[in-house]
Amino acid sequence: LNKWLRYDDSLDDMWKLHYDNVWGGLFLRATNDGELNFGADYGFPFYNDHHFHLGYFLYAAAYLADVNHAWANAHKERLCLLARDVGNPSHRDPDFPVVRHQDFYNGFSWASGVSPGDRQEESASEGINCYHALAALLEALNDPYLKHTGQLHLSMEIASVREYWQVRAHNRDQFSPMFEKNG
Repeated sequence: LNKWLRYDDSLDDMWKLHYDNVWGGLFLRATNDGELNFGADYGFPFYNDHHFHLGYFLYAAAYLADVNHAWANAHKERLCLLARDVGNPSHRDPDFPVVRHQDFYNGFSWASGVSPGDRQEESASEGINCYHALAALLEALNDPYLKHTGQLHLSMEIASVREYWQVRAHNRDQFSPMFEKNG
């Protein structure tokens, strides 16, 4: 974490998180082929699966911050940058969009970023992990407002997964007969 947060600045440039002035977010380029395409680095530079990828950083940071308050306080500003990238609650923030991937109408997050093509949710569990990590990190940083923001997004993600991806008695008729029997 210290390397990616750039406190131990020993990583090659392609492994470092950088700020994107166009879309307002953090990205890295782990491939060094000189060509930027939608498939490079799993689409991360185009915000594909962005909340999945940063969710793992947030998760590790949350639980380290919870047991090492000195580390958390020393890195709070940069940890909040990671949190704002995927869970920014404010329209007044000029640097990051409001909750980059979560669709407030459907309640779940779109994984496809700004890549052309269809929008899709390819891993509901990774979306849940991201918002769980967001709430846990902000609790460890003792920020009740942002912790509740993370909890809100986590509860929306869980509710949508239960509604759209799990066959249950109340929503069985939303699924084709082939899937109805799986609930």
